[in-house]
Amino acid sequence: MFSEPDKMIASHYDANYGNFQTSLYQEIRREAFGEDIGQNSWLTSDEQDKFLGWLGLGGGESLLDVACGAGGPTLRIAAVIGCMVTGVDVHEQAIATARSLANQRGLENRANFRVVDANEPLPFLEASFGAILCIDAINHMSGLDALAETGRPPAVHRPDRCDRPSHP
Repeated sequence: MFSEPDKMIASHYDANYGNFQTSLYQEIRREAFGEDIGQNSWLTSDEQDKFLGWLGLGGGESLLDVACGAGGPTLRIAAVIGCMVTGVDVHEQAIATARSLANQRGLENRANFRVVDANEPLPFLEASFGAILCIDAINHMSGLDALAETGRPPAVHRPDRCDRPSHP
């Protein structure tokens, strides 16, 4: 799945995801962001709340988080909105951590995490999700064709609310 240079990068991410639940990593996230929502990026809880407002998702809907990492923000969405979430990431350690967090938080019935390379066609039917979210990861993808094949742009999107912007 990875070229030799990509294997070195992958080992960095695996180390990060393997230590994701340690108290040191949690303390760093709290210090950097004010609230630890399990983010891997510079996303704060306030910014995520703004995104959630744009999405307008309800409890009966579903969200796909592409490049979800260890799933912290994805699980927060499931908890705050009550919707079903699916997170995909190319890193096996990230998905293992996300599944563990879902179980710890009692969200295993609303959260599904899968190892998927978003550079390839996604294994979902078109229009399977009410929204697709991809935060701080598009720049790591070699092409957007795989996301385009889902019928959704690679940003916050509500197909039934065309009057709203598709991204900030």
